[in-house]
Amino acid sequence: MCHSCFSVSIILLIYFQRSLPGDYTSGPLGVDKVESVTKTWEYASFFPNLDAYIRENIQNKTLSSLGVRQKTTGQLVGWMLEREDGSLGMLHVHPDHRGKGIGTVLIQKLSEEVLTQREAVYVDIEPGNRKPIKLYERCGYEIDSAQLTWINYKPQ
Repeated sequence: MCHSCFSVSIILLIYFQRSLPGDYTSGPLGVDKVESVTKTWEYASFFPNLDAYIRENIQNKTLSSLGVRQKTTGQLVGWMLEREDGSLGMLHVHPDHRGKGIGTVLIQKLSEEVLTQREAVYVDIEPGNRKPIKLYERCGYEIDSAQLTWINYKPQ
């Protein structure tokens, strides 16, 4: 499985800053939202013990996270988390709330937060997955010419 690596500098983030629409608010994810994240994230089945992993990292504030809620309903409509390897990922916006800039704000705000802790931010995206690639590029990320290959060990 090959992945494209994207990285971003803080200069690009400031230039492309975007705000949430008025009916939305953002903040760190709480442990009360772990089940919402794991039940709706399309890749959750690939990660055993995902609930425990996310819960532990939110409780211990080990990794950064950000959620967007609709003010009128309180519904969690989008989120993004930092991964153990330092990459950003698990970006999800509920289909009913797409096209409103929520994904862009999640990427920008979480990228800014992580950039206060280190020099670079990156994400891993499969090369053929054009929608997220275009979204990250609009947010100021640039594709790295290097391609990575992830090889998983599966004991027999």
